[in-house]
Amino acid sequence: MNDKPSRMDYRQHQAARRLVHECCNYDEGNCLLLDDGDCFVGDLERRAVLEGYAENLPLRRDWETVLASRPKRIFYAHGREEVVF
Repeated sequence: MNDKPSRMDYRQHQAARRLVHECCNYDEGNCLLLDDGDCFVGDLERRAVLEGYAENLPLRRDWETVLASRPKRIFYAHGREEVVF
């Protein structure tokens, strides 16, 4: 087993910091993107129902931010995970 802690390069650090600070699933909410591609979005509305929120621009921006980071799996606070890429 490798005892060295994993390190992010600068690009990964910037993407993670941007993702964590830009999600607004609740006031000052955060998303967490791990370097293995798993993304935890908390109570952010599921992508499957986004059409019902067409007027919610902050929600759409949040999803654009999450997807721009190319997560492999998305974990919601409630419900099953979603395989993305």
